[in-house]
Amino acid sequence: MHYLDGSGGRARIPTEWTDEAPVDPLVVAAAGRCPFRTDDLVELSALMDALRGPGHGPAEGVAGLMP
Repeated sequence: MHYLDGSGGRARIPTEWTDEAPVDPLVVAAAGRCPFRTDDLVELSALMDALRGPGHGPAEGVAGLMP
């Protein structure tokens, strides 16, 4: 989503941060009890694995996520 910033320049924010994003079925089914989208949690898991570095799998005691 694009908008004009304070100096009149064009700026962008992710659509997911707005009310224009498609509704995630999990969020609807959770009826407000789950503040996170499944896709975002899967992406966060991948980022955490990348930060751990090569040779380090998921944290001990944490099952892998299936996208």
